[in-house]
Amino acid sequence: IVTESSQFLSIENSVIEGSIFQFLGADVDIVTIRKLSHSELKNISLSLLNNFKSHSLLEEFQCINSNVESQINLLTKLKRYVLKIENNATIRIKSNDLVERENSKQLIFAYGGAGKTHVLWSLGMYLYEETNITPVYISLRDFSSINEIENYLNLLKKGLSFEVLNQSENIIFLLDGLTEFSRNKQHKSELKKLFSLLNSSKTISTSRSMNIISGCENWNLELIDKEQVTRFIIESGYDIEKIDEPLFELLSYPLLLILYVILGGKSTSTSELFTEYFNQLSLDIDDKSMLHKILSLSAMDMDISHEDMKWAVFENKFHQYCEKKNKDNYKPLLEKLGLFNRRGVMLEPLHDLYWEWLVGCGLIFSWVEIKDEVIENLRVRN
Repeated sequence: IVTESSQFLSIENSVIEGSIFQFLGADVDIVTIRKLSHSELKNISLSLLNNFKSHSLLEEFQCINSNVESQINLLTKLKRYVLKIENNATIRIKSNDLVERENSKQLIFAYGGAGKTHVLWSLGMYLYEETNITPVYISLRDFSSINEIENYLNLLKKGLSFEVLNQSENIIFLLDGLTEFSRNKQHKSELKKLFSLLNSSKTISTSRSMNIISGCENWNLELIDKEQVTRFIIESGYDIEKIDEPLFELLSYPLLLILYVILGGKSTSTSELFTEYFNQLSLDIDDKSMLHKILSLSAMDMDISHEDMKWAVFENKFHQYCEKKNKDNYKPLLEKLGLFNRRGVMLEPLHDLYWEWLVGCGLIFSWVEIKDEVIENLRVRN
């Protein structure tokens, strides 16, 4: 018999009471779910925010000059906006305002490197420090199942679980990385279970895929605008005039912009930028070079065969190369990396330049076998 707080269920009618215990048997455990006190909940909230603090590139690179470092710190404090199209009109709001939306399930979509994790974590800190709402921030990419999350919560505080947290008032669950949660075939079922558990609570989630959970209000995370990119590059000490337009477009992604200035700005090529970008998105993946090779060969196959940019076609080629290279464990990574998005039945790469770079890498990897075909194909040769 599960009860809330320390007040046990009282049954005045002894006949009914006796019947219940006779039906259940003599050994009946009465489990009490004690509501967390305000101070306990705040301590748990802060622990989660500290434990899942977003990754800083400044920790990865040495010898960054103080001017660049200060500009990066300013960049991370920019107010970010989310937007969506509704009734042929664009709705644009501050990311922090998602808390006030009527729909209890809010989802922020963007490709990898757009700053979703930082936006969500910063929202959590804002709620913790400035409001009476208590954020429960969980980095889903660190877990493969709900059981793992529950075990982690229990280690954080004995007896802590989603069920216990759900009893608390004025809380909001901040779930980072829906597409990276549960890297196995149970991905969809684990997500459904998770949102079923949290059905009565407000959630704000991030994802590298749109419409991953039904019933969510979906928002696109707005990238950094051209004026902000220009100011950041100039104040970091680099010449904006030496950046060509295609590369400049890519720098609206915070991760790519930060990598650009860290890697030396004017001397950085698009290829170097994409390589470092890929390495950052795949930090926890073994043999990153093999994963890059498989993605490149899959893109090349699609491109030289003039096939439509359909998700199913690319996914099939990717899975075939995974099997050839004995890397079946890479199969779930196609969506989780956030380098590609599924738009209906179509495949949408992060950027046309990124796709061209992948195709070029695939051509190099397979040059001996396909050089004659490439030489005869003017479009691919270019």
